[in-house]
Amino acid sequence: MKAFLFVSSVLLAVHLGQTDPVGVCPSNNGASDVLLADTDNCAIYYQCDWGKYVVKNCPATLYFNTENSQCDYLRNVNCDRSSLVGSDEEGEVEESTEEIEVGEPIGECPNQNPEDEEVLLADSLNCGVFYKCDWGEPVLQECPGDLLFNAVKNVCDWAENVDCDRSNIGEESTEDSSEPESEPLFACPDSDSLYIPDKIDCSKYYVCIYGKPVESTCPEGLHYDGTRWICDYPEKVTCGVYGPQECAGNNGNDGEEPAEPGAGAIGTCPAVNGEVDVLLPDAENCAIFYKCDNGVPVVQDCPDGLLFNAKLDVCDWPENVNCDRSSDGEDGESEEEEEEEVETPAPGAGAIGSCPAVNGLVDVLLPDAENCAIFYKCDNGVPVVQDCPDGLLFNADLDICDWPENVNCDRSSSGGNNSNEDGSISGEVPGTDGDATGPLIECPAEDGLYATYIPDKTDCTKFYVCVHGTPVINSCPEGLYYDGTIWACTYEEYAQCGVYRPIEGDAFESEEEGQPGGFENPWVGECPVASEVDVFLPSRDDPHKFYICVGTTPVELECPSNLVFDFELQRCEYA
Repeated sequence: MKAFLFVSSVLLAVHLGQTDPVGVCPSNNGASDVLLADTDNCAIYYQCDWGKYVVKNCPATLYFNTENSQCDYLRNVNCDRSSLVGSDEEGEVEESTEEIEVGEPIGECPNQNPEDEEVLLADSLNCGVFYKCDWGEPVLQECPGDLLFNAVKNVCDWAENVDCDRSNIGEESTEDSSEPESEPLFACPDSDSLYIPDKIDCSKYYVCIYGKPVESTCPEGLHYDGTRWICDYPEKVTCGVYGPQECAGNNGNDGEEPAEPGAGAIGTCPAVNGEVDVLLPDAENCAIFYKCDNGVPVVQDCPDGLLFNAKLDVCDWPENVNCDRSSDGEDGESEEEEEEEVETPAPGAGAIGSCPAVNGLVDVLLPDAENCAIFYKCDNGVPVVQDCPDGLLFNADLDICDWPENVNCDRSSSGGNNSNEDGSISGEVPGTDGDATGPLIECPAEDGLYATYIPDKTDCTKFYVCVHGTPVINSCPEGLYYDGTIWACTYEEYAQCGVYRPIEGDAFESEEEGQPGGFENPWVGECPVASEVDVFLPSRDDPHKFYICVGTTPVELECPSNLVFDFELQRCEYA
């Protein structure tokens, strides 16, 4: 079908005030759009719609030309609107005889106008026009100047960005053509906790929690294997395939347990599985290890190129692994020897400060009087020496191992590293200098079952840990803000600054109220009452486990084999 569009010109009048349109829109729409200039801004114009003004922006570097009612180059436009102001009559539509050949709209208009977007259709013949859907009717529109209609972006665009071949546009073009969203290979069951691969993205998988899929991502460069429930190298993985849990440990051998390719495990598996997986090295083959399952060592392969690190219980790069198993003892003897080595006398001059007689909820760390590479962790009155990782030194101000340039190794001014001679912890008391102005509320005199975390009065990036009634100042990682309702640092758009909510039935309850002082949950932190994003809590003791908040209840999850939960990245990663 062909038709002819008669281009209309508009008689403009009246100035309605600053930055208002020049002229008045007619009460009824005509056969073509009535466009009015703005009194001050040459880059915008107004489209009349049944007596109302709809503001439109010209494309970048173009300006509204009142002579041809189109967006045009600045050299062709007179931005002096003074000659157009003076009449208060309604704009009139005057027909012209300029003919434009058009075809028919590609696609159909919906019966009702969508609330959030306009529906635009391309023309089958003319690339310089398009159709705007108005309650089921396609209304012909012309692109300004030399612009053409871009059917992919639904805008008038420069000619070099537009494909005017309409043969590949069908009625289906009105449907959503965006890439399919990530989703599980199949729906989560209501009760089982499954690990399901993504339909299209091989690096993603989903953990099913009470029928809800929680998206997770493999470490960079790895893909998820739905038959073994682990992240592995892409060449080892068949994407989009799922195997039930009972098949996850046999590595695809049709239910047959593979033969041990090594000389056997070093050590003995416990008769009953505990909360933490027990992993044992092989006596000869460094590329395999054994996972204990109720007394039975089950052989596992490290991904290609990695070897089993018996000290860290992970598959690691070869340069980090000592494959000499001669020093590994039987039945856990090496672990006992390592523990004894940790508790050897300090190689330094001794701790600065005294340990409290009883452990509190927060670890007390003391610096050494001379050796900046070690520190002491208090254990019921006993300072136990600890080594910082190679290349790091103990920062007595932050109680962490830190880069040497951030550490002052002059201990002459140290006063016990937050510990007094009587064993009490003084902490870093906030002042009024800088952005921090002090905790929003006072710390409780006695610690509850959990440490109390209080936001700063004015600085949303800082919070305080209460230790025996003393607030110890802390800062969120860069770019995060402290939310006192969930006791965690989060993104700015989700954080409630300067608001505090105690953990229900915890922080201020005493032992007389039936809460034993020595009880600790296996997770760290508390679930918020409400949150628009998934909230994860780390495990207190097991780095392989983490918790997702379902309502206000933490639900335990476990990372795939060889991975640990990275709380900062909010996903399972290699250790």
